[in-house]
Amino acid sequence: MLTIFAESPWPGMIIFMITGITFYLFWDQSGKNSYLGGVVLSLLGIAAAFTYDSLHITLSEEIEITVSMLAHDCESNDIEKTVNHIDPNAGDIQQIVRTGMSLVKVQPRLRITDVHVTLLRSPGGGEPTRGISHFRANGTVTLQGTISTHIASRWKLTWEKAAGSWKIIKLDRLDPISGDVIATLDHKLN
Repeated sequence: MLTIFAESPWPGMIIFMITGITFYLFWDQSGKNSYLGGVVLSLLGIAAAFTYDSLHITLSEEIEITVSMLAHDCESNDIEKTVNHIDPNAGDIQQIVRTGMSLVKVQPRLRITDVHVTLLRSPGGGEPTRGISHFRANGTVTLQGTISTHIASRWKLTWEKAAGSWKIIKLDRLDPISGDVIATLDHKLN
């Protein structure tokens, strides 16, 4: 199946809408009831395209869902669940996250926006097993249990799919304005 139909229901729905309108116009001109069957089939095609999109989750959507779960685990201040999203072989990332979460507590209503996922081609040409997500995370944090402040942050995470789940293999904190990589535990929150 073409990826354009897997990523969004709109291409298929638009094709079926145009087909349905065409059948309707033929019916309106000729009065033949057989064209109404084409209208009904087009409506069923629209419903099928929407249903297919609702039931089919693409690899990009899997990463987006994992980003949402990661944000929820951070917001819940659950260090173990948060660290579980990181590949154990990904260098010091797990320890950096543990240290950061021990210093900063994320308050409820963390907002994740501007999520963009890019899948990286596999060397063998098969299904991609790596992807990069860019997103912004905005919310209130409490520093070492004393000072609460609003932060705007931007992140670039590199993911690898292993054993059926996506794990972080590289983590970059980006300057919210310039997009330059900054230290993950930089004391400047904005």
